[in-house]
Amino acid sequence: MRSVEEGYGLSEDGPDYVRGDQPPSNQAQQTREFNNEEQPWWDNDARPILPKVSFFMGDLRDGLAMVNMSSSFLMSSKKYTEKQIGILFFVFGISQVLSMAPVGYFFDYSNNKIRLVKFASTATVAITLLTPLLAKPYGENMALIIFLRIIQGITTSFLPSGLNGITLGIVGSTGFT
Repeated sequence: MRSVEEGYGLSEDGPDYVRGDQPPSNQAQQTREFNNEEQPWWDNDARPILPKVSFFMGDLRDGLAMVNMSSSFLMSSKKYTEKQIGILFFVFGISQVLSMAPVGYFFDYSNNKIRLVKFASTATVAITLLTPLLAKPYGENMALIIFLRIIQGITTSFLPSGLNGITLGIVGSTGFT
């Protein structure tokens, strides 16, 4: 990293501040950067992990890949009908759409965006794993599976709002186009 006297620019560690931009306003962050200290994993800074999260959560983002996967399992192994699978898709989609705006509003005022995204992704995976485990053949407990799909739709609505909020907080409104 370059010192304050050398100015800001590109370093071998990755992009730094361009000459003429303001240095980091957070004194602790600035001290860590200039002392070349590693940030602890529990630090609330998403910049190091955001590219990895975006890469690995590509299919998890809207939950549709997991819904497709578990729906094909329910049809083949648990003998669900196309009508029952259609109801599950409908319930999932409507719950996701209806919860998207309130969740986005909640994220705008939250200071725990990273924790909420971690929780939502973990809950989405857990619900996806619970669905085939709890499903009974021929849809005998359809009400429970519909309830799980509603909860899964709500938790997956946290992911795009959270990732967008985290990215917007890092790059600002001008860099978010």
